[in-house]
Amino acid sequence: MFIKRLYFFSLLMLCFLFGAVSATVYETMASKETQRPRRVRTSDVVKQIDMTEGQREALDHVLEEARQRMIALNRSMRPEISKIRKEMREDIREILTTEQRLQFDLLITKQDSSRSARTDSGQAQSKTKK
Repeated sequence: MFIKRLYFFSLLMLCFLFGAVSATVYETMASKETQRPRRVRTSDVVKQIDMTEGQREALDHVLEEARQRMIALNRSMRPEISKIRKEMREDIREILTTEQRLQFDLLITKQDSSRSARTDSGQAQSKTKK
């Protein structure tokens, strides 16, 4: 019985961790807030290798293009990630009791609502930038 509970809680934590990491990665890539740290990092690079203004502008262009490609990659991967998440949740539900399933479903509903709010916020910020 202890092993089953340990297995359940391990899978549950993995589910939450996966959701948190994927939401954090997307939000970081899609939000305007990423520009501030990027500027800080690039200013250090600029200072250390004595870049000209033209090189700085070119660097900003390269970084922005890479950021846009990462956002596009994340968007293209989202359906597959959702499919894996759904399958994982179905597998977890199969090992739970009826009472545990109710609790699990409630926790997942809350997690999905939180993820949706963060994702919608990130998408709105990303769209306003375009």
